[in-house]
Amino acid sequence: MNKNVQQFIATSLCAFLLISTIGTAIYIFANKPFEKHKPLMRKIFRESYVGQIAIIIDDWGYNKESCEILKDIDIPLAISILPDLPYSEFVAEIAHQNNKEVMLHLPLEPHRFTEHYPENYVIMTSMNENQVKENIDNFLKTVPYAKGANNHMGSKATQDKDFMKLILRHLKYKKMFFVDSVVSPDSACKEAAKEVSIPFTRRDVFLDNLSNEEYIRNQIKKLAELAKKQGYALGIAHNRPTTLKVIQQESQKLKDQGFEFVNVKTLTNY
Repeated sequence: MNKNVQQFIATSLCAFLLISTIGTAIYIFANKPFEKHKPLMRKIFRESYVGQIAIIIDDWGYNKESCEILKDIDIPLAISILPDLPYSEFVAEIAHQNNKEVMLHLPLEPHRFTEHYPENYVIMTSMNENQVKENIDNFLKTVPYAKGANNHMGSKATQDKDFMKLILRHLKYKKMFFVDSVVSPDSACKEAAKEVSIPFTRRDVFLDNLSNEEYIRNQIKKLAELAKKQGYALGIAHNRPTTLKVIQQESQKLKDQGFEFVNVKTLTNY
């Protein structure tokens, strides 16, 4: 077989593979929305990185002390802000300026309150649809740029699928995604999100149940191991100096190992 024939066969084979790949992609995306294929696309392109990691930092809005470090943490972070606090709007502005993903930390009814909250601050399962919508709308006025939400508390509310569907329908109307913080093993959020068809994902690892550097490093290690195993993982932490310091340090190490840090929205389905 002469050289020209070999080149022709090789070129034809490459062209066939390229056309087949493009054709398959066109067929897939013509028949189902792109959002439904995010898990598949993550799997296909997994070879280019060790795993994808997203991190949400909860409980912002009480003060502005930690805002300065945001510009120094060179990874995508989701800043989940409690609404209607003295610095809720300020933190949202700073997060947005530093290209961080802004989220609403949505107060939902727990089985037992461990702190005092103002009247009507927490969305209760006894509220009707109009009350729920009004609360969410008022909350969002104090957290500009919010693209998604995750629950603050909510052990009772997140177990009630019909009630969560009510909440998620309104968040979907607002073009937002939702993350289940998984504060209850009996959470019905995943089923509710599927029925409502809202972009959704859930927390994999809490990073700082203990505000201890060694503990947080070990939790981040668990998060990375899970991301390597399943291709992606979502961690939730809290707005604490120790937590932010460790995340800043460990994230660079993980990037050097080939992990990719992404916005939370990237990990949502639907």
